[in-house]
Amino acid sequence: MKIAIVLTGGSGTRMAPITKTLNKGLVPIDGQPALVSIILQLEQSNIDQIIVLAGYLAWQVEYLINDRSKFLKSKVFVSVTAPELSPAQRLLNTSELWMNASEVVLIYCDNLFADVEIANHLNNSGRQRVLVHKRTPGNISIQELGTVNYSVKRSDESTFVELGYWILQPLNFLNILIKNRDLQKALQELTSIDLVYPQEISEYKTLSDLSRYSQERVKDRKTIFLDRDGVLIEGIGKGEYVRDISQIGFLKENLEFFSYLSSKYRLDFIVVTNQAGVERKLITLDEVDEINRFIAINSLKVGVPILAFYVCPHHWDSNCECRKPKPGLLYRAIGDFLLDPTKCILIGDRESDISAGVNANIKSFLFPEKMSHRKRTESYQDVLNFLGT
Repeated sequence: MKIAIVLTGGSGTRMAPITKTLNKGLVPIDGQPALVSIILQLEQSNIDQIIVLAGYLAWQVEYLINDRSKFLKSKVFVSVTAPELSPAQRLLNTSELWMNASEVVLIYCDNLFADVEIANHLNNSGRQRVLVHKRTPGNISIQELGTVNYSVKRSDESTFVELGYWILQPLNFLNILIKNRDLQKALQELTSIDLVYPQEISEYKTLSDLSRYSQERVKDRKTIFLDRDGVLIEGIGKGEYVRDISQIGFLKENLEFFSYLSSKYRLDFIVVTNQAGVERKLITLDEVDEINRFIAINSLKVGVPILAFYVCPHHWDSNCECRKPKPGLLYRAIGDFLLDPTKCILIGDRESDISAGVNANIKSFLFPEKMSHRKRTESYQDVLNFLGT
């Protein structure tokens, strides 16, 4: 039996601010979590068992996989370990689950490839192999026999980088991993004493860092800015703040509409929200982050991919540059995600939201939380008209 292992345990600091609220494997590529796309590709290649090694925000991975399990053909097991563990430690902690497989496919959640390339790679049986991409400085050199030599350090002498999808003999790999206790060192030793063959990939999508991700994303997808309270979730009263996930009530009509927009127009979302309760000492920034993580994973579950939450924690008398109606949060997001504001829209429930959008040169739409069904339908149509139905 061939077993796939997907590593998604790290905090993904180079993908911040997205990874502040989402596990790195759940970052959306083409509107779908990268991890889900990887699992579906593995199923198409008849991988019977998939082990997901999660650490940072592992509960989100479990939550989403449990929700999708009824639609999955493969058996998917999520192993939850401490965020600070190394990839080698995660692999060793679960070795009893994969050591007796016929082959192990070791996958990083960072990269996504075309279905046909993954199928060709996985179905090319009979020898150990890895996906590579031509780039200098690299960490892969090709030997005379056509095999790869992996190096922990990158150099100009190595003209390829490895992209994961290592297909390995499990017991041999396990013994080397036990000896080195470090994944990179283990791969370096393995390729120095054993035969591993390359499969070159020319194009792929990556979660390696925010700048590269954003450059690739803006070619294909547009962005909608959303206010949080009153647009995504129910507000709980003037001067009051959602302080716990038990207080969250999703505005289902809006979520359904945003899901439709995402699928029809290839849209992602960014939330910009005033949370003066932080400076007023009514809620901590950590509590705001936890609430946002819960909103993010539940929105993603219903097809609303939220890339990031930008929060103004200041009191309304602080005269900061980020509290709406000032456009500071929008400017920050535009810079981080390399956005053209004229190709974005903003949806808010208050005039301060609309003013922030106008100040940032973003077309803005007012969605008051308590508007009638008829008015809400008209507001939805206004957005559709602007997007070009």
